[in-house]
Amino acid sequence: MATDDLPPEVIAALATLLRYAGGLMREAIEASPSGNGGGFYDAKTAPMGRTAFLRLAREGAFKATKIGRKVLARKEDVDAWIESRATIAPHRSPREAPASDGYGDALALHEANRAAGHHLPPRRSQRAGKARR
Repeated sequence: MATDDLPPEVIAALATLLRYAGGLMREAIEASPSGNGGGFYDAKTAPMGRTAFLRLAREGAFKATKIGRKVLARKEDVDAWIESRATIAPHRSPREAPASDGYGDALALHEANRAAGHHLPPRRSQRAGKARR
């Protein structure tokens, strides 16, 4: 049966039904854990790295649930954990900048070795005794 055989009222009713079903599907996708509007993070959508999310969930930093192969945690819990960590001072002291640019000392050592007659041996091929392909 082709749509040409249907009366216009039926076609209009089907179009309305399809728009309604599309809206329901959109709402369901947004509310799902993998959707953008859902209230959950998984390892892919978490604001931290995948392994960090899984490790923190396993350690109990925030409440998480495993559904099938996915580990899910409420966005509010993960965001609250992140906020609590933002107020804690880092445990490491910042690195000090080197006194030089890092090349001056190496260059001076190279020049001193060269002046003393110490040279590096020539490079050997990766496969000793075999020709390169």
